[in-house]
Amino acid sequence: MTINEINENVKFLYNLIGVIIGIIILFHILFGLAIFRIILNPIKKLDDSSNELSRGNLDTRVSIESNDELGSLGDTFNTMAQSIQ
Repeated sequence: MTINEINENVKFLYNLIGVIIGIIILFHILFGLAIFRIILNPIKKLDDSSNELSRGNLDTRVSIESNDELGSLGDTFNTMAQSIQ
């Protein structure tokens, strides 16, 4: 193997590593957006509804379509709002 062939192989490996790192970064960005959408949006809805309730709007309800703890928290919020009303 000549030095030029070795340099070409090294360049190829550097490019391959760069592509792999780019794919990993893209995956992390997409994963972060998914986490934001799945977790933070329902929390934001609860926060907004809590603020509305504290301003005296007793008809405020929250709609969280989830079968996990956030959905349970939304149901509990609605029960609390109903009992206050």
